[in-house]
Amino acid sequence: MPAENLCDMKSAESLPEDGRSAACHGPMEALSPVGFPAQGRSIPLIRIGALMGAVLGTIWYALDPRHRKTAEDNVRLALGLNGSAARRIVRANFRHLARVFAEFPGMVGMSAQNIGRFVEAHGVDHVHRSLQKGRGVLILTSHFGNWEWMAYGAPFFLPARLNIVARPLRPQGLNRWVTALRERSGNRVIAKDHALIHALKALKRNEIVAFLLDHNAGKKTGVWAPFFGGYVLTHKTLAHIALKTEAPVHPVFNRRLPDGRYRIDVGPEIPPPPPSGSREERAEAMTAAFNAVIEARIRHTPEQWYWIHRRFRRFRLDKPR
Repeated sequence: MPAENLCDMKSAESLPEDGRSAACHGPMEALSPVGFPAQGRSIPLIRIGALMGAVLGTIWYALDPRHRKTAEDNVRLALGLNGSAARRIVRANFRHLARVFAEFPGMVGMSAQNIGRFVEAHGVDHVHRSLQKGRGVLILTSHFGNWEWMAYGAPFFLPARLNIVARPLRPQGLNRWVTALRERSGNRVIAKDHALIHALKALKRNEIVAFLLDHNAGKKTGVWAPFFGGYVLTHKTLAHIALKTEAPVHPVFNRRLPDGRYRIDVGPEIPPPPPSGSREERAEAMTAAFNAVIEARIRHTPEQWYWIHRRFRRFRLDKPR
């Protein structure tokens, strides 16, 4: 069924009050902060994003040796590539990320009526069935594809409110602007420092909470989990919340299609570890499973991940004790 018709099948009562207006009312008429029309009719957002990504990404790659080196080092370590093969992926990655950043303001042009022009969603029934358990749903995802478009479009095809755990940006003015855009379609952004308490409250309301689990963790907040042939410190909050609440965890990722839209894939529940062992041991096992899912997605389409992040700066071949 086309995504444009999904809203017609929803009961208005199944959505939060503020989410309902964004998801099921008429098209938004306001302009984005950079002047993109809300419906994207007079300016084709996908074509503009492609052009800006190609131009700005090429310039960025040429003028930013620090991030270029970080990305190339990461690609060499993770994928075992050297020389021209690594540089080819990194150049494509810079163009991809530049395109994602250029597309960000234009996401206000998405609505329930036109969402199919931007993204297509597959496997959403997995979340529908899990929500019937009444424990809420946890989402495992990462900075892959266009994570901003994926989240913004969620209220147009998910039956419950999406809460997104995110690190606040600096300066505060930028954070307020970005948060306002992210929440415009009906989502709620949860500051990372307050993730636990607000995530638990959202799950009690049978809502959805998403974690992007591909950034570095500290020794207090993370566990050493397998990733690309070694071990990296990975945030354990998602695993602890899943074990505490028994809320199902579903992997949700997106990737750009040849026509410039993005395909969102919702996977079945990631099975929890066996009930043997301590809570910390089970959280560690579950976090390892999360990393395996993320790694598989990156290997499938490596140029669409966030390689400029220093994800491997604490990489260890052997698990630290």
